Amino acid sequence: MTYLELAVKVIREEKRPLTTNEIWDTTLSKQYDKLLTSVGKTPWATIGARIYVDMRDNPSSNFIKLDGERPVRLFLKDLGKDYQVKVQNNEKNVTL
Repeated sequence: MTYLELAVKVIREEKRPLTTNEIWDTTLSKQYDKLLTSVGKTPWATIGARIYVDMRDNPSSNFIKLDGERPVRLFLKDLGKDYQVKVQNNEKNVTL
């Protein structure tokens, strides 16, 4: 499994925007790190790098970055409608 595939899997399961550190923490808690072909010293940074390169180079990328939130949270476009409903119920404005 690649880092990009891992990020998609984790975000789909969590169904909420996550930082790269949260993606990696979830990966460890679910033991998905064993599915990766290689793991370096800073896997959360590698996850972020792979996602940003995909967003830059692939116009049909499914990843989106939520602006205005720090730390930056990443989400999937096809899950956006579900998240908007949750956000509106919590009285928080986020543009997807």
